[in-house]
Amino acid sequence: DILLFGNLVLDEENLKIPHPSMHLRKFVLVPFAELAPDVVHPVLKKTISTLLFSCKDTGGLKLFG
Repeated sequence: DILLFGNLVLDEENLKIPHPSMHLRKFVLVPFAELAPDVVHPVLKKTISTLLFSCKDTGGLKLFG
């Protein structure tokens, strides 16, 4: 899956950029926010850290350290 590619917005039958569900999944947002918290989602116009803060995903995210 391609999460983002710069500010590209692409909606083809077999490829959608940004990934249409990335903002709903903490297992995607947590590591993304660690690497690039200030990147702005080109459709939602919110930073990755803002998306993580507002994400309601309650799935099991296990952190290793």
